[in-house]
Amino acid sequence: MNLLLSFGLMLLCGFVVGNLFKKIGIPTVTGYIITGILFGESILGIQTHEHIKRLAPVTGLGLGVISLTIGEELLIEDLKKAGKSILSISLFQLLITFILVAGGLTLLGVQLPIALILGAIASANAPAETVAVIEEYRAQGPLTSRLLGTLAVGDLFAIMFFGGIMAIVGTLNTGASHSILSSLSEPMIEIIGSIIVGIIVAGILHYFAHHTKLEKDYLLVVLAVLFIDIELANYLHLSSLLINITAGFTLANLFDCRHEIKEVIEVIEVPLFIAFFTLAGAELDFSILSQVGIIGTTYIVARIIGKLLGAWLGAKASNSSRVISRYLGWGLIPQAGVGIGLSIVVSEKFPEIGSVITSIILASVAVNALIGPLAIKSALTKAGEVNEAKECEDYSLDEKADPIHV
Repeated sequence: MNLLLSFGLMLLCGFVVGNLFKKIGIPTVTGYIITGILFGESILGIQTHEHIKRLAPVTGLGLGVISLTIGEELLIEDLKKAGKSILSISLFQLLITFILVAGGLTLLGVQLPIALILGAIASANAPAETVAVIEEYRAQGPLTSRLLGTLAVGDLFAIMFFGGIMAIVGTLNTGASHSILSSLSEPMIEIIGSIIVGIIVAGILHYFAHHTKLEKDYLLVVLAVLFIDIELANYLHLSSLLINITAGFTLANLFDCRHEIKEVIEVIEVPLFIAFFTLAGAELDFSILSQVGIIGTTYIVARIIGKLLGAWLGAKASNSSRVISRYLGWGLIPQAGVGIGLSIVVSEKFPEIGSVITSIILASVAVNALIGPLAIKSALTKAGEVNEAKECEDYSLDEKADPIHV
C-alpha cells in the first residue's frame, strides 16, 4: 500500500478509535497509539518503517507544536509562586529515578557503564502524551501548571545530567580525562544554542503576530517557522524541544503573544495529535519485549517507581500541597522523544553497547505509551482539574470577524 493511502487510512481510523475510547472514558491519545500499533509492521504491516521514516516531518511538527504549548503555559507569575516546587520535584525525580534504575540494574549484574547510562536516560520525560491529555480534558490548576513546569525543567536537567554521565562512562572506558570536558561541553552548547534560537524564533513569530490580520495567515507563519526551526535544530545538533519551549515561553511572557499562539494551535492540534500519536504507535515494536527480559522489566518498573517516589519527595521537600505530592509523579511516566534521542547519542558514541540500550529504551517506550495517558488522566481527575464543561467545545474560525488583532 502506498504512503498516502496507508497514512490517510490510519488517520481516519485513529480519529474513529480515539472518539470511541473517549466515549468509554479513556483518553483519545490511547486510541491513537493503539490504532498506530495495529497499522504498524508488528501487526498488520500497513504502515511500514519506510513510510514512517518518510513522514518524519509530520512527527517533528507535532512535537514542535507540543513544545510550543508547554512554553506558552509557563507564565512567569506562576513560576514565581511554584518555582521552588518545580525545581525540587525536577531534581528529586531525576536523582531518585537514576539511583533506582542504575542501582537495580547493577544488582542484576549489568555492566556499570550500561547501568549508569540507562539510569541517566530514565530521568528524561516525554511531554507529548501529557500535553495531549491536558489539552483534551482542558485541565487547569496547580497540578497541571507544576506538571508542565516539571516537564520543561526536568528535561533540561536530564540533558545536562546525561552529558555528565556520558563523561564518566567515557572516562571508565578510555581513561581519558579530557573526555569529561568534551562530554560536558556538548549538552551545555546544545542547551544554550537552543535557548538562543528559541528567542529568535519567538521574535519572528511576534513580528508576524502584529503584521498579520487573519488567523489563517498567522497559522501559515507558525507552521513555516516550526518546520524551519526543527530542521535548523537537526542541522546544528540542537534540541527542537528546548527551542520551541523557549519560543513559547518568550512569546507568552516577554512579547505578550500567548493568546495568538494559543488560538492558532487550537486550530491544528487535533489533526496533528492524531498524526503524531498514530505514527508513534506504528513505530512501536512489542516483539522487542521478549528480548529485553528481566533487565528491561527492571528498568521499566524501577523508572516508574523512581518517578513516583522522586516527585513525592520533591513535593514534600518544597512543602507543596498534598495534591501535588500524590499525583504529579503519574504525569512523568511516559518516555519517548528525549529518551530515544539520548539512546541514539549512546549508539553513536559507544556502538558496542548501543543496541542493548536502544532495545531497553524502546521496550520502555512501548509499555509506557499505553499506561501513561491513563495514569495522567486519572491523576488530573483525582486532583479535580479536569474541566468537563469545556471538553467538547469546538473551535470556530470566522476569518472576516475574528482577526488576530481587532
